[in-house]
Amino acid sequence: MGTVESINVEVSDHDEQLALKRKAVREVVEGLKKRIFFSRMQGNQRHYYDVKTGTSNLTLEHIIPMVIDSMPAGYEPGNVYSSNNDLCQLIKNTNFFPIVKEPQYYPGFEAPVIKLNGLYFPNSWRKPTCGPKAFSSIEEARSNDGAAPFIEHLQLMLSDEFMDLDHPESKAGYVIRMLAYRYQIHDFRKGQKPHVAFYFWGKQGYGKSLFANMLNTVFGESAVRTVSNESALTSGSQVDIFTCTWAVVDETNIKKGSVDYNTIKSNTGQTFIESSRKHEHFKKWYIPAQLIMFGQKEPTFIEPGDRRFFVNRWDTEFESQAAKDDYFEGYTNWLYNEDGFAAIAGLLAVTDISNVRIESPPLTTDDKKMVINMVTDYSVSDIKEIINQHPERICFVASDFEEVWEKYDIKRNQFVYKLAEAGLSDTNKHKYDGLRRRFFIRNSYRLPRSQGSKLRLEHKVDPTKTIYLTDDPGYISATEMSRGTSHDGDFGTHLDLMRR
Repeated sequence: MGTVESINVEVSDHDEQLALKRKAVREVVEGLKKRIFFSRMQGNQRHYYDVKTGTSNLTLEHIIPMVIDSMPAGYEPGNVYSSNNDLCQLIKNTNFFPIVKEPQYYPGFEAPVIKLNGLYFPNSWRKPTCGPKAFSSIEEARSNDGAAPFIEHLQLMLSDEFMDLDHPESKAGYVIRMLAYRYQIHDFRKGQKPHVAFYFWGKQGYGKSLFANMLNTVFGESAVRTVSNESALTSGSQVDIFTCTWAVVDETNIKKGSVDYNTIKSNTGQTFIESSRKHEHFKKWYIPAQLIMFGQKEPTFIEPGDRRFFVNRWDTEFESQAAKDDYFEGYTNWLYNEDGFAAIAGLLAVTDISNVRIESPPLTTDDKKMVINMVTDYSVSDIKEIINQHPERICFVASDFEEVWEKYDIKRNQFVYKLAEAGLSDTNKHKYDGLRRRFFIRNSYRLPRSQGSKLRLEHKVDPTKTIYLTDDPGYISATEMSRGTSHDGDFGTHLDLMRR
């Protein structure tokens, strides 16, 4: 065998510097993999997504300056417009992870990207810039050195009669516990969110916007969606409003029985909803947000027996305008200049939420009782009670409710409207068994009129509940009445006959 000679290769300073430079560039590009993700291929062009800014459609020409900007001063990348450029080749050959551009809401996870089942999704939550002030106990958090100004502000604006926050009837205590629950508990994908919404009303200039700003600061801007009015609740992108922690409606004017109210009930009572988001197909959406609504007037849409809304007036009386100005100047100064927001965050962090029952209805305030009493139409309630007393009936006539008309002195031109509010549909005047009659049927049914066929009461959802009109006890009762006392198309009633 021949002799093997060892050869010493000298590495020049230039070569060593070049190797170090390339290593530094590789580290920068590799670090960008936490921020830049592959989006799609269009033709021969690769497109990327920047999770930090939410910018789509980035190309190689956008990423090159990001790398250069991260390198030490004096770095020369060469001709970056050349396809053989080292930096260009390095970026092209880097395995940027592919991302699904469908944001997921994961509070508490600081990473801007969430990996689920092997796929990468943008995390729409961002850590709030305001961190909680550290308190060693709940007593310290409630003290003057803690969040006492916030507590006292709530008690003042809610007209709280119970200064002990732990009292079961304390309105401020209830609101704080609900806020604390959402501050401490984040994920409801395997359980239900609290099915509680809030409605605060009162005159302008009493701190409702300060409360909204507090939510934005303490929970973070990504955790709060604020819309100017209720119209956004029925828009094509209504789902986006509820894919966070709090959905805030600034100026609310919702009418009873409206589409807005039905949307509120649906989105408040569910953690997932199936909806067709704007420009997208029908699918299931995660909607963890709770709704907070502000208004200048009482909510007229609240129904008797409502189990969703915490309702309370939000204002108070001051001795003078100067006293009011001084109060809000001091409170605002505490919030913005004396770490008030951090103190509130600290209060929410240490508040005991072990007794919060998310399945329970909200605290019923005197203001809510007043609102329900104000908007309740007791004549309609009485009509509903009569209807409920006859579950076997589908058909009713106006004379079935004579006692209601007399008790509330309701004119006959109001009969149709009252019965409609109670859940009965007007079939208009038609001839039945030789007499013209006007029936009112349950909203779940319809009465189509086909020539030459036997009339049927058709159930709108369940065909098995469809029956012939002549088999309905309500129809039988009406037709058995004498002509003089039966209900006709002119709304004749027993009461009318007695008055003649």
